[in-house]
Amino acid sequence: RFMKATSYFIVNWPSGVVEETLENLWAICAFNMFEHATSFLNSLCTALRRCNDMDHSRTSSERKSNRTKSNVFSPAALKSIHKLLTGPIFMTLAPYVSGSGQAENGHGNATAGAWSSYLPCLEQIPASALNDANFFILTSNQGSDFDEGIARMLIIAHLAKCSGEYFGSETDKCLMKAQLWIARQRVTSLTKEQLKSIRLAMLHLGRGEVTPNNETSSQDCRKELVFQSFEAMLLHGLDSLALECLAVQCGRWCSSISTHSSAIEAHEAASSMSRVIVRGDVGSATANDVLSGDKISDIIGLFVRDLPWRLGSICRKMGGTASGLVTNRCLRILQGVAAANVEHLVEGYDLYNAALVTLKQSASCCCDTEANGSAYTSFYVTEML
Repeated sequence: RFMKATSYFIVNWPSGVVEETLENLWAICAFNMFEHATSFLNSLCTALRRCNDMDHSRTSSERKSNRTKSNVFSPAALKSIHKLLTGPIFMTLAPYVSGSGQAENGHGNATAGAWSSYLPCLEQIPASALNDANFFILTSNQGSDFDEGIARMLIIAHLAKCSGEYFGSETDKCLMKAQLWIARQRVTSLTKEQLKSIRLAMLHLGRGEVTPNNETSSQDCRKELVFQSFEAMLLHGLDSLALECLAVQCGRWCSSISTHSSAIEAHEAASSMSRVIVRGDVGSATANDVLSGDKISDIIGLFVRDLPWRLGSICRKMGGTASGLVTNRCLRILQGVAAANVEHLVEGYDLYNAALVTLKQSASCCCDTEANGSAYTSFYVTEML
């Protein structure tokens, strides 16, 4: 009962004790996720929502004088709540959401409920405040940094999807940064649980809303994501997750494209399953643990299969030298693979062969006759011989 009523108590606490008191309450919640965490987070969300609603109703003179109405937090108390949500609470939940804590302690169901209550709390914090706290910074992929990285990407995907206005004109840029973090990861450096969680995050990011009001920004982000993904493959090899991430993202971009010709219609029919996934729901949180790693791999495979024709369509829409540059990179990667003469199998998903076939087809779909027609012909003649 006390946890549920926290939102009513906070306004009566002295600002100087809010931070310490809330941290102590969260320590109790973290010790027993099943009983208290969800109630406490729901109470915090209620408090923040009430504070935001009252703040919006303040007059201009009240804003200038920084006077507050009754039952509204002081700036110091509000800052303490923000700090708790982006610090101790986030650090507690991140390992469970990424899969590592859940696998070790079996608290998946309890943490899924807490995570579902945590996300609406973040919706009440302005994007500028989270940016000032460097909350969306993605670092390395080792240990706790990986857990935090996965959790941050799920938060970005949630905020971008729940409200197209949360990040404003920066929506596509925020999504792109998260996707490039995934693209730079290598399958061989990840555990089975990490691979599962990062692929689920990939699917969540692929369901972010397209922002038609910022078309120029969207086009720039698309170009950068496409070219940076191929650079990651050139740098890290075919076990890079760049191809998978690009395939899911291209599925998102093409999900809203209407058919213009019989050829496109045929491709859309062949790829109906991946379109359903883009428009459907892959789960409210990774902590739900609904899908096995193999099933997630199969879903990603649907997107990878559809990548060549989608990439060709996207490159043509970009115009300029996009098609030629993409084909050039495909051929360079394929030539490097042929020279190294390597084979690489990933458990549950033949990443090497799938990447090889997709790159060959992508080179064909994106080929610009004037820019790289001779290189394209030379490669395939050599391969046939």
